[in-house]
Amino acid sequence: MRLAADFARYNDFSVRDYDDLFATIDGRVDVKNRSYFSYNAEYLQLHESLNTRDSEQGLEPTVYTLYGGGVGYDHTFNRLSLGVAYAYQHLDFEDALGFDGFIIDNQDRDRDVQVAYLRAGYQFKVDKQLFATFGVTKVRYDQLPDRNGYFRDNQGWWGSAGISFTITSKLSGDLYASYRHREYDDLLLPDVDGWGLGAGLTWLPTNLTSVYFNIDTGIQETTNRYSSGYFRTLYSLRVEHDLTRFIQLTGHVGYYDNDYQLIEGAPEFARDHDKIWRYGLGLNWYINRSVFLGVSYDRTTLNSNVPLDDYEVNRAWLVLGLER
Repeated sequence: MRLAADFARYNDFSVRDYDDLFATIDGRVDVKNRSYFSYNAEYLQLHESLNTRDSEQGLEPTVYTLYGGGVGYDHTFNRLSLGVAYAYQHLDFEDALGFDGFIIDNQDRDRDVQVAYLRAGYQFKVDKQLFATFGVTKVRYDQLPDRNGYFRDNQGWWGSAGISFTITSKLSGDLYASYRHREYDDLLLPDVDGWGLGAGLTWLPTNLTSVYFNIDTGIQETTNRYSSGYFRTLYSLRVEHDLTRFIQLTGHVGYYDNDYQLIEGAPEFARDHDKIWRYGLGLNWYINRSVFLGVSYDRTTLNSNVPLDDYEVNRAWLVLGLER
């Protein structure tokens, strides 16, 4: 079980204050030899920053609640393994105050998301496994049509195949290719689909340094009036180095490529492509097993085809963390 909170207070811009809350639980139950049942549940109160482009943003951060859970079952037959899982999430967005003083109605963003998938793996060597996954997704909105008159309920599927491996004790992870497809109930909203690469690698060059590299692709929801959805590819690199037993230096670089699927007849400067860079440095002092003090710097930039929509954000953080 994990309980966490993230509170932010701004000295000059109090309208940007936020309170994020996290409550999660997960676990597994061994059913018999080589078989286990897994479960998870979550309740999160989160916020969208003013820089989010998925939907209209206002003077204050958009607050939303996410709750749901999932179950799964896995069994291993000698070298062959099979797993099946189901997950459900509900997202509930609160209204926000717009820059013009009017209320932004976000009720058309509330939705249920259901995902089910089957995974198969074949371990052809002790430290290497081939795997393939096939899954389906269904999204149902509470309010139809949305603010732009669209019926955004949608469904889709995805498939992926790749290899997971361990090379000595220094490098481990997985590499795979995937294809995703999403179609919408509204005939005016075009399908979103595409190929992507995926990776999750961990490299331990020394006993004091850890390097994590990830590639992730997915189809994202939006209420943008000129698009049905967008295909997002994320590349991220994070480095952690222990200066001493209690002091850790961190660094990260992330790149988001958001490719929007435009409706027919969209204007020339409709949001078509966003490229987001994020990078930063941090230093954490672990006072004891439950308390740490951190200082960090983070920079985010957006390059968009929409005129005058580019931005740069520089943030410095002083964090007191409590972990149990």
